[in-house]
Amino acid sequence: MERDGRKMRVHRAALLLMGLAFVGLVLALGVVAAPAILSPAPATPVQTFVDPNTGVGDALMFSIGINESANVSWYVNGTLDAAANQTTYATYSNATLQNTVGVHTIMVEVSNANGTDNHTWMWTVSYAPPHLTGKSPQSPVSTTTGQAIEFNITSNQTVDFTWYVDNGTTNTRVQTNTAATSASYTPSSSYTSTPGTYTVSVVATNPTTGLSSSESWAWTVSPPSAPSLSNPSPSSPLQSYVGDPQPTFSIDVDQNVNVSWWVNGRQDTSDPAYNATGVSGTLSYTPDTALANTSSPATYTIEVRVENANGSDSYSWTWNVLAWGAPAIIDHYPNTTSTITSIEGATVELGIKANQTATIYWVIDGTPVSSGTVAAGEWGRLIKSDLAIGTHTVSAYASNSNGTSSPNNWTWKVVPKTYFTGDSVWRQGENSPTYTWTTQSFAGFYYDIDDDVGSEQIVFKNIDVAGRKVAKGDIVYTTSPSQVHYNYSTWGKYEVIGFMADKYFAGYLDMPNGTGTENPLSSGQLHKVLMDDDAKRSVYVGSSLPLKEGYELFVKEVDINGNRALLELRKDGEVVDTDFVASDDDYIYTKDVGSADDLPLIIVRVGSVFRGTETNVVLIEGIFQISESYTSVESGQDFKEMEVVGVGSGSITLENPSSISLSAGKDIDILGDVWIRVADDSSALRYYPFVKIEELVGGALPMSVDVPPTVSKGEQIPIHVVSGLSDVEGASIFYDGELIGTTNASGVLLYTPTELGNHTIEARRYGYAPASTEIVVTNATLEIMAPSSIDLGETLVVRVGLEGRPVENATIKLDDTVIGHTDASGTLTYVPESAGRFTLRAEKPGYISNSTSLEVVGPYAELVVSSLSVEPKVVKAGKSVEVRATIVNNGNIEGTELIEIKLDGEVVHQENITLAPGESTTLTYAQKLNEEGTHVLDVGGTIATITVEGSGFPLGGVIGAVVGAGVVVLVLIAKGIIPLGAGGKGGEIAERIRELISRMLRR
Repeated sequence: MERDGRKMRVHRAALLLMGLAFVGLVLALGVVAAPAILSPAPATPVQTFVDPNTGVGDALMFSIGINESANVSWYVNGTLDAAANQTTYATYSNATLQNTVGVHTIMVEVSNANGTDNHTWMWTVSYAPPHLTGKSPQSPVSTTTGQAIEFNITSNQTVDFTWYVDNGTTNTRVQTNTAATSASYTPSSSYTSTPGTYTVSVVATNPTTGLSSSESWAWTVSPPSAPSLSNPSPSSPLQSYVGDPQPTFSIDVDQNVNVSWWVNGRQDTSDPAYNATGVSGTLSYTPDTALANTSSPATYTIEVRVENANGSDSYSWTWNVLAWGAPAIIDHYPNTTSTITSIEGATVELGIKANQTATIYWVIDGTPVSSGTVAAGEWGRLIKSDLAIGTHTVSAYASNSNGTSSPNNWTWKVVPKTYFTGDSVWRQGENSPTYTWTTQSFAGFYYDIDDDVGSEQIVFKNIDVAGRKVAKGDIVYTTSPSQVHYNYSTWGKYEVIGFMADKYFAGYLDMPNGTGTENPLSSGQLHKVLMDDDAKRSVYVGSSLPLKEGYELFVKEVDINGNRALLELRKDGEVVDTDFVASDDDYIYTKDVGSADDLPLIIVRVGSVFRGTETNVVLIEGIFQISESYTSVESGQDFKEMEVVGVGSGSITLENPSSISLSAGKDIDILGDVWIRVADDSSALRYYPFVKIEELVGGALPMSVDVPPTVSKGEQIPIHVVSGLSDVEGASIFYDGELIGTTNASGVLLYTPTELGNHTIEARRYGYAPASTEIVVTNATLEIMAPSSIDLGETLVVRVGLEGRPVENATIKLDDTVIGHTDASGTLTYVPESAGRFTLRAEKPGYISNSTSLEVVGPYAELVVSSLSVEPKVVKAGKSVEVRATIVNNGNIEGTELIEIKLDGEVVHQENITLAPGESTTLTYAQKLNEEGTHVLDVGGTIATITVEGSGFPLGGVIGAVVGAGVVVLVLIAKGIIPLGAGGKGGEIAERIRELISRMLRR
């Protein structure tokens, strides 16, 4: 009973606190200050306009904000027009007033129990004045006397237009256009014919509103200029010969004129056109033969005169008629006094032009070879390609009845085809003093025969034979990039450049995709091409692909689907890059090198990725690698006797910075490995370029080993040793350091590798430098590809290959039973007759067999719970939760299964569910829970938890909230935040609330 009494007192206290809090809030809100209007818009006074044509005025909206909720009343000229209740923002517009011309008073009043506030606007609505547009022409305007002009204007209203012209003394009204929206004014001749400065103005007045707008133009009328003659033809003086046709003279005039033509001061009246009036444009005149002709030598003055009211102009020509003399050659080509030089068999064309119609005669070495008549000023030509090697004299002259011209002579030198380039040796007297060696005449320069590219050339200019020297700047070496195919041709092309008789990488062409267009040549970087091949290599998981400059590419793993491989690139044993690469994709390694950012150094083509039961392998189909080191080429840099004078993405140019002597018997190192050898003959200069190979230590000759880069285990291979173009007999061959034999007379040793992996082959022989190479030995194990699981009745597809290539006629066994053989595509199809787990094996003579596991799945039904939900997850004791479980059949036949629902391990519900393959259903069940705590719900093995809480009333929380609310109100009152007003009852009531709370809390 005592506990019940305490509970009742606590409940009463809570109710009392809630009431007190409410009273406090009401008190506080009841004494808040009056509402205030905030941000009234627009600013007063306000003016808008009405279109007189439509009677529609500008729309206007008034708006206010209020600092507290209040009622709003809008008054128009003292009359209530609109209202709104309890809002903090209000707007007002009046579609009638906006069209009503006049001054309107708009007042808004806001009010509530705390008081009122108001704001007033003065709104003036007026008619809009006319708006003028379409003014033309633009001011200022200039015309000449007599030139007509029109002024135009447009209004947006129907108006009366009044036009005025002000001449500086009098402003005269000249025209009125009534009730119009556009008007034009054309000044009369009294203005257009009188030079002066005028102001033309127009006033547009709306007769309804009386409002006006105006526009004006500054107009200048100037007297016209005198006529002007231009473009005379032909040019003066004109020269003709006796018997020539009469010439025609023409000239342009810029205005209507009267024209007359004069010969030696005498007017030509033979044709009315020569004395015309009111003509303009082009004036033409052919002299009357009675006044001027070409029958005999003479000199004439031809004059044209023009005039009109504005003035006059004239022009005269001097025309000389000359007597004919002998023909004269007035032009020729080639226009040179130097010797014409051409290569044997090349076609050369020569020509002359005479001042008269004449026969042109051609003479070579004193023998006439051609002739033909041509008109005056036309070309007479000689075209020859069959002159013998040697120096010839060619003459041409013109002849007719008036005489014969002086001849025009050429010296024509025909030289052998190798005179300028093509010979490997330059010979005094046989080759040009300026001579060029290219890839066609110097085998030392880089040349790609497959793509037929090579751009290196060196030019010796102005060779001083007598002094046996080449002057400064007269040896010029140039080279430029060319495009060549990758050996793995699917990649496309890249750029190379020959430099100092060696091949260098010059830039990518974004082939293959991902390489970009990085061009290190533009930064003066030349990188050697280290590897460029399309040999197929099989690299097993855990093994590596050896590259150049200490790089190795390891195959770390193959993903479970067998279509991607994890590759790891190492340099000198340190990992520098890791990446996944899929089948038929490229691995690209980039690095910042010098001034080149993200320069691809290594490209590896992954042809296929294979995952088997015993081995995982990656087939490599192409490798491209450039050197990380580079040769710098910069302007001003010296290379032996040559200096770089230009370098860029398009070319490299070097010149000799000083003269070079060509002394007899001298070898000159002019550029890297490119030398010049001068014959040991002081009587005649001969020299040629060559590439000098430095002798190795001890005078040893260079040697190289040629083997296939990739071979199969057990496959016999030839190991071929050469030096230059010669086979090396008797070379000792070491395989991973062990001597395996010596080469025969053809430089070959046959050997059969027996161990998988990467191996080193080295060749040694006295007098030669040792040489070595790498070889990869792969396992010829069949690759078998098949699904790991199929349904009974489904077709099984088996594929057999080796290093990505199909294997035909391989025997396929299911356990120990032969089920068939692969076709030409390496494929076999088969339908298993029973379910179970089997071993699928591929066999073929000469290959290592391989196998994989296969599961053939028979018919079955499998009902499982795919999802489970319980709502709510937290519930009061005595309440129920809803259980929803989704059941799905993952089998391949229809099935029925008993689904049990367990609560804390005890079955509370069970139900038989029947589902077709792939079908699903939802099981719904309601469960009442009485005990507090956490419970475990299990549906078909899928678990969910439920929390059950007690059902008691949370009195402490209510009291706390009420007390908190009351205290907040009291604190706000006490601090003056809620104003109660001085001397009012608010202070007394607050004090009583404090007292009541204190008494209640003491109980």
